[in-house]
Amino acid sequence: MTPLRSADGLLHDFQVHQSGPEMRNGAVESSFADRGERMRVAEPQREDPDSLVGILDAAVDGVCQVDCSGKLLAVNRAYCQYSGYSSEELLRMRLSDLEATEGTGTTTRHIQQIIAQGRGRFESTHRRKDGSIWHVDVSAFCCNPADGRVFAFVRDMTDRRASEEVLRASEERYRRLHETLSDAFVMTSMSGRLLRWNDAYQQMLGYSADELSRMTYVDVTPRKWHAMEAEIVASQIIPSGRSEVYEKEYVRKDGTTLAVELRTILLRDNEGRPEAMWAIVRDVTERKQAENRLRAAFHYARSLLEASLDPMVTISAGGKIMDANKATETATGISRETIIGSDFCDYFTEPEKARAGYQQVFSMGYVTDYPLAIRHVSGVATDVLYNASIYRDESGNIAGVFAAARDITKLKSAQRELENTNHEILMLGQMADLLQSCHSAEESFPIITATMAQLFPESSGSCFIIDEAGSLLEEVSSWGDATPTEKHFSPDDCWALRRGHLHSVGFGEFVNPRCKHLRAENAPYACVPLLAHGKTLGIIYLSSYSAFENETLTQHRRNLAQAASDSISLALANLKLRESLHALSLHDSLTGLFNRRFMEETLARDLSRIARIDNPLVIAMLDIDRFKTINDRFGHDAGDVVLKEVARLMMGFRAGIDVPCRFGGEEFILILPEIATKQALSRLEQLRISIGELNLNLNGKVIPRVTVSIGVAVFPEHGDTATALIKAADNALYRAKRNGRNRIEVADSGRSELDRLN
Repeated sequence: MTPLRSADGLLHDFQVHQSGPEMRNGAVESSFADRGERMRVAEPQREDPDSLVGILDAAVDGVCQVDCSGKLLAVNRAYCQYSGYSSEELLRMRLSDLEATEGTGTTTRHIQQIIAQGRGRFESTHRRKDGSIWHVDVSAFCCNPADGRVFAFVRDMTDRRASEEVLRASEERYRRLHETLSDAFVMTSMSGRLLRWNDAYQQMLGYSADELSRMTYVDVTPRKWHAMEAEIVASQIIPSGRSEVYEKEYVRKDGTTLAVELRTILLRDNEGRPEAMWAIVRDVTERKQAENRLRAAFHYARSLLEASLDPMVTISAGGKIMDANKATETATGISRETIIGSDFCDYFTEPEKARAGYQQVFSMGYVTDYPLAIRHVSGVATDVLYNASIYRDESGNIAGVFAAARDITKLKSAQRELENTNHEILMLGQMADLLQSCHSAEESFPIITATMAQLFPESSGSCFIIDEAGSLLEEVSSWGDATPTEKHFSPDDCWALRRGHLHSVGFGEFVNPRCKHLRAENAPYACVPLLAHGKTLGIIYLSSYSAFENETLTQHRRNLAQAASDSISLALANLKLRESLHALSLHDSLTGLFNRRFMEETLARDLSRIARIDNPLVIAMLDIDRFKTINDRFGHDAGDVVLKEVARLMMGFRAGIDVPCRFGGEEFILILPEIATKQALSRLEQLRISIGELNLNLNGKVIPRVTVSIGVAVFPEHGDTATALIKAADNALYRAKRNGRNRIEVADSGRSELDRLN
């Protein structure tokens, strides 16, 4: 039994029934039953510290009882303190009188709903006695809908509302701040899911907001950056709360990549646990492209510098070397790192003369053929002629001097000539030995190229081979710089082939006409024919080699070129002979198709290759229907005509790397690598129809048209070895025979190809 004060000033005894879990506001659901006994307010309250009145008056939340119209029937001390009214004042009021917005009737509607439903909860805004606003959270219940009394717990939500407004305003300022940033920003969860971003980030990637909301950083980051970024999170962001600026790439929606620069900050929750990561993202694609262009320009300039066989240096206005090529290192015997930053004049036997020449460059803008001697660390001096000119910076001011030296020392001596000759003979012998070991002409071309490049290091050149018809020469290999000649030309375009011996232009000859296959007008060159056993095999073309600088050396080089040509010609002739014999051993003599031996080797090789790249392979076995009848009725010559015509169609049918073979008798095999089964079956159906339309005759006598039955097997579906595939195709062929001939059957399938297509 618990007494509560009512509106009429009396105390009512209530029996309290407490049940259920705590409500969300921390209150306990209780039911109160009026026992009907009334006591005057003036009567002293029982001094029972355990009574519910004492508990409710000590409660932080307000507690009240109202009738169905919202009139306050009972209140506790906390409710009086929150509202600013005394209990006497409150017991003369309705809850609606406390609403901050008059006339809405919101509280009355909530009371009616609670009476109807038994319980409920709502939020409202009340006004205190002093006029200030009081935000409340009301949790109420009605024990007896008949008497319409509602018991309510009222929690002051004013401070929380104020905090929420401050937080909302802060978030709005935060959002507006980042929307105005020129850089992109993104917030991700610790698992990488994209949580928040600005328009700049969205435009950078090209995704819609809805698409980004379903993505993680992994979806927009190329795989190669995943490990690096995980390491940055583990080693920088989590331990220190932020990362250093780092670079990575993003993948846009259209598949293109862009380079970005990021700085990431760790966000923690109230308990200090990592909650999210916030990153400023800057697109540095243009900067990277500019850096790459600058780097490419630098490498290009360096490559030009290093491509020169002459010593080259760039010198500052103060006379210090800023860069040097490999040839300079060779001439001085000093490393590039040591040379850079040193005085230009220190590397000559006459430093003052070098300094005078350097000053002359500044006064005249250039010097030409200025004589000096470079001093090697070994003490050997090399006579050179220097050519130098100034170069300017972006502002047009003189930045320094570019200087190149040309060695004018006589390098060739009798011993050197002998050594060179011995080396050339050795090279020719090695080439001949290697060429004799080649199995095909294609194997010989790299050997020829490497040998010619060493025999004529100062030149560029090409090797041309004539086709079987003798009507076209084709470049098969080259060395040195790009040669100024056509890649394909007629034998009549080359004077060396017309004359049958070496033909050179530009090395002292003033009468020799230029070959038509040359594109450049003035470049000196020589063409050396490749001849053997009275047959033309091709030519060796040599272009613009500086070694042809005097009569004696020109003749020596001509003799060397002719000796190389003779060795190459003999080797190529032998290779062609061996290739012809080999081809005869691999082809069927009657039909010209590949024979069974070649088929077995090719199929085994193709299966190994196909298995590695996980591609399909189709094998088809063809058999001429009722071929024995043709032999019996028209003779074996007629049968040969049929076999040849079918083979001719198969040769025309082949595409790419298809291999048509005669398997034996009237049976053929067609290997179709790297082709889908459906496409292969469609092509085989066309072949079957074409064979059936052949017009055959022998010496004017008409031979009846023939048909073929075809069995098809597919790797790896019907077998993973050559034997298994051939067996599967053979079984399919015999099924085609049993099912009426002139049809296609696929291994392990009861349907004909025509049925499948239909």
